[in-house]
Amino acid sequence: MTAAQATILARKIAAHARPVVTDDAAPVLARRLERAVRRAAMGFPALGLRMAEVSAALSDPLDAVIDRVPDTGMVAVVEGGAAGRGCLAISHGLIDALIEVQTTGRVEAAALPPRPVTEIDQALSRDFLDLVLAAFAGENGPPGADPWPADLRFGSRVTDPGQLSLMLPADRFHHVRADITFDGVDRSAQILLALPACPVAQPDPGHGSGDADWAAALARALSAAPLPLEAVLFRCWLGFGAAARLKPGDVLPFAPDDLGRVRLVTASGHGVGVGRLGQIGGKRALRLAGAPSTAQGGDCPDSAPSPASAAVAAQSAAAKPGDDPAALPAAPGVPATSPSDLADPAASGPAPMPAPPAPAAG
Repeated sequence: MTAAQATILARKIAAHARPVVTDDAAPVLARRLERAVRRAAMGFPALGLRMAEVSAALSDPLDAVIDRVPDTGMVAVVEGGAAGRGCLAISHGLIDALIEVQTTGRVEAAALPPRPVTEIDQALSRDFLDLVLAAFAGENGPPGADPWPADLRFGSRVTDPGQLSLMLPADRFHHVRADITFDGVDRSAQILLALPACPVAQPDPGHGSGDADWAAALARALSAAPLPLEAVLFRCWLGFGAAARLKPGDVLPFAPDDLGRVRLVTASGHGVGVGRLGQIGGKRALRLAGAPSTAQGGDCPDSAPSPASAAVAAQSAAAKPGDDPAALPAAPGVPATSPSDLADPAASGPAPMPAPPAPAAG
């Protein structure tokens, strides 16, 4: 049982514990968002960002959260894994300031009037918001220790805040709003983070040691359960028409660097590890390098694959135990593998697979 699997099992068991939420969680939520915004602002020093006031509330209905969303700006759904969805909202003042520091290098003295948010606005604000979510997650305790999701990811933008009632299934939310100012200019902005109320794992004095024994027995049984894993070399985005026209012999582009960041995932797509594709004993192998990170796409990457500098045939078959590696069909534009190219079967780990050459210009 790997450390990642143990973490997943511990999170599932903690999610079924009895919920205990105290008023102390409100100032904790406020402090964590304040520190997260300050850390994100370190990547944008020209902002001169300052926190003016931070307020938090616990277990409010969704209507109370929608009432606190800034009147103008951008609203987005944040994914909290199995714990549910929340929302992140920033006012147009913060959007304009982020755009200005990335284009002119400073926050202008005069504030611009509100305007509709565009895809460019979202793209230029996304780095800052990703930093806020990552820093907030870094402030969280172990799984099950906080009454909100421990893992947050930017989901999709919401054009109308009224749509949140359709997109957020939870009944109660913890939310925190921060007022922001900027050095040297008379301008302000707001940021709001709302998270679904999650159960907190707390010891229950009404239960005896029998429950602890049962939980330990359950953990042991789950740790021995088989877990099918899949190795994902890369992801390719195609239009529906292009995908429908695919046939044996077509090539799908990928970059040589993709060989060094193959993702190991469960059947549901949850990332378990990242490694480098190679071979050992004439068979495909994966040398694990660590856990998947946000920069590598996490569970739901939304960036397109790198420009093509190599090609892999859609019809090429993966090596199976007992196959003769020299008899495997070669992909178009990729030289056939000879026995001399294979790693020593007695090697202690997989050898890196050499990157195939770029296809010849037609």
